[in-house]
Amino acid sequence: MSKEFPQWIAEEISSADIKHVDTIKSTGYILDISKKEPKMDVQFYDKLPNGGYITTLELKKPLNTKNFKVGDAFVFELKVHSANLSKKVKDFLKENYSVQMEDFYNFELVATEEFNEPEEDIPADEELDISTLKLDD
Repeated sequence: MSKEFPQWIAEEISSADIKHVDTIKSTGYILDISKKEPKMDVQFYDKLPNGGYITTLELKKPLNTKNFKVGDAFVFELKVHSANLSKKVKDFLKENYSVQMEDFYNFELVATEEFNEPEEDIPADEELDISTLKLDD
């Protein structure tokens, strides 16, 4: 890595014109919950609009972090907010941090549904006969 993160980039990102671009539902599980701020880190099973699988979600009222536990899986409903970055910021991030970023994204948690994996219906009296299994070489 190179030099310290410059103030001008932080200022550009904090003053960016962030717009609501979509509302999506995606399934994932909680990695970490902030004790200081209404935020949580979530690992999603499907790729997010920013190309990643892990992000920090902002929780707005009436959602409360006390209602969640690390490792719990949910269907998350998210508001996706995005802002364009200048060419100068994109080039700096690519050259100094090896980060290819076209836009800045922010994800806001709107609602959750409990996620229950579908159970396979396997008859109780059916046993697996491993002698018939073939392994690939």
